[in-house]
Amino acid sequence: MRVRAESPGPSWADVGLAEPGHGWSGAVLAALLRRRGAAVLSHDTAAHLHGMPTPHAAAPSSLVHVTLPPGQRLRREGVAPHRRDLPAHHVGAVHGLRATTPERTWADLCTRGAPWTPEDLIAAGDHLLARPWSRRGRREPASTPEGLAAVVAALGGVPGIDAARRALAQVRVGSDSPLETRVRLDLIAAGLGEPILQFRLDAADPQCPEVDLYYADGAVALEYDGAHHLAREQQARDARRDRWLLARGVAPLRVTAEDHREACRRLVEVILGRRAAGHRIDPRPESTSQSGHDAPPAES
Repeated sequence: MRVRAESPGPSWADVGLAEPGHGWSGAVLAALLRRRGAAVLSHDTAAHLHGMPTPHAAAPSSLVHVTLPPGQRLRREGVAPHRRDLPAHHVGAVHGLRATTPERTWADLCTRGAPWTPEDLIAAGDHLLARPWSRRGRREPASTPEGLAAVVAALGGVPGIDAARRALAQVRVGSDSPLETRVRLDLIAAGLGEPILQFRLDAADPQCPEVDLYYADGAVALEYDGAHHLAREQQARDARRDRWLLARGVAPLRVTAEDHREACRRLVEVILGRRAAGHRIDPRPESTSQSGHDAPPAES
């Protein structure tokens, strides 16, 4: 496949994406699609285009994944073909390339198996339901719980669909990063129950901070410290948030990747200790719109 040297098109960095494991440029992917008019970028390749997080403990896929109608072939080094009929509404365009929609991409990953673990699939689903931050506030999510549920239902009894149903039951609105998702799953596995996500204790107070995870029973607010928390401006905001919470009897806890590697053992001890001491501050009804209990609807 050839592309014009003088017009290779935008780089992955230009569209805000990391370099994919397969190493192909967008221009070469477009050339592949032109040669196979029915081919659609799918699975891990579509996930990269949609900005979905990759498996936590595995390198990004080194193959370009495409879906073709049954009976069509595509033999090319570095390409992994999948043969399945795609409804027209499961196909869209992203960065000028024909690809499966975010919802269909997620469902396909669920049926793919290794290296996608249940935790990876839940984190990818959470990512599609998140409202990313921007300079103008939060943007609209890539999908909705109903959208994910509809695609899973449409796939019926395809092999691996049970993994999609199990992951869908644990996908939640309000997780801003894959590690926030994994921390939530660690805390649930430890028996603490589901936290409220993206929580504001007093929505009527403009100074009230929004915290990543909150347990009313124990009055504990957990905030995941990613790389951006190293910036001076963010540290100042973190300090103001902690002071606001402490003044109202809420314990702020910083969460790091090291906590996840330890299955959040120390955090669990702190939360259980505060529960035993009787600390509790229940949310006001108007403060729970981003609750971690906004689960996808059950399938009929």
